[in-house]
Amino acid sequence: GVTVVLGGGRFFVQKLDGSKVSFVTDKLAELYDSEDTNRAADGVFEPKVGDMVAAKFTGDDKWSRAIVTGKRVGDKPVPVFYCDFGNEESLDFNRLRPLRDSSITAGAIPPMANLCAFSGLKVLSVDSEYGFQAATFIGQTIANNAFFARINARERYPTTKPWDEESPVTFSLALFQEKDSTESVAVDILRAGFARVDARACRRLPSDFVQSLRDAQEFARRSRSGMWEYGDVDSDED
Repeated sequence: GVTVVLGGGRFFVQKLDGSKVSFVTDKLAELYDSEDTNRAADGVFEPKVGDMVAAKFTGDDKWSRAIVTGKRVGDKPVPVFYCDFGNEESLDFNRLRPLRDSSITAGAIPPMANLCAFSGLKVLSVDSEYGFQAATFIGQTIANNAFFARINARERYPTTKPWDEESPVTFSLALFQEKDSTESVAVDILRAGFARVDARACRRLPSDFVQSLRDAQEFARRSRSGMWEYGDVDSDED
């Protein structure tokens, strides 16, 4: 399922088939629900940037695995990335604990949030014209929903810092509402005028899939949707 939607057509996905999210969540609750987060962890605990810890999310007061993404400075909140979901926040140090069980370490269960992007699309960036509308539309379309996914490209060396805006995506995906559907979610984004067909990326995609993208883009252009409101935009295809 899609857990977090970022700008520019990037998003985080959990694989639902065979997922260990519930196992990790239950184990963390078992280990830490009795913890008093009004005070720091007992003993020596000074997590470094890149360390995986247990973190008590402020949204629901439940424990999740997180990676420390910034150095602790005095009493200031510590920035963390929830590596099984894809969201970030800065937490009071008292809400962090060392991982005490080897069954839930990164070595046993790698982070379960995968940084992804839509195959064959160039989605408007948030700071561009229509970019905010694009991000809103995509968020409403895919956030917290489950899809059937087809992986069209995979990063050979996945990033170790998925929270970094410059990090390459791990997977380029086509998302489908139904298992046997031939029309991906990307078609809806193109029809709304919030993305363009990426000609270079499409060279490695199935021809029928590419044609569905081009047809959707042409629909948006003719109906003056989104970025096409004032007519054709400059082409950057190659």
